[in-house]
Amino acid sequence: AQWITTLVTYANPVLGTKRIDQITTADVIAVLTPIWVEKPETARRVLQRIDRVMRWAIGNGYRKDRIDMVLVRDALPRVSKKRSGIKRMASVEWKEAPAFRAFIPLSSSAAEIRMALEFLMLTAVRPGNIRTARFDQMDIDQQVWVIPGGDMKVGDEFRVPLSTQAVTLI
Repeated sequence: AQWITTLVTYANPVLGTKRIDQITTADVIAVLTPIWVEKPETARRVLQRIDRVMRWAIGNGYRKDRIDMVLVRDALPRVSKKRSGIKRMASVEWKEAPAFRAFIPLSSSAAEIRMALEFLMLTAVRPGNIRTARFDQMDIDQQVWVIPGGDMKVGDEFRVPLSTQAVTLI
């Protein structure tokens, strides 16, 4: 839904009235210019999604050539990472991790949360992988957790070494 929504919101006002084989580099630049500096992450995603649609159109015979997205990027203003508006998620220094872990109450209602957080800290995987973890993915004897490619953001199987503490937690 997010994928389509960004295209409808940002690309459709400029590109929506054109046939896909009539869209030009200038059209793509016109889509991105208003949001390139103000919403750089959104603009980057819109650029990627337009490129993906263009490649699909070529593969299905609706368009003969590809718009050079590097050329599009070069035509847009440079955005410094300091001014891009990207805010990093808060994090805890590794030295502060034990105190942070101890902050979660020991009550039975918080036990699962505490264990999940501890497992996250011991494995350094994404929170979504912790939520969808299954025991049949874990080889306790070999001390490895094999996350299937379908559960990974990139789509490749991922092997997570399990420390003795992680195995004990499991």
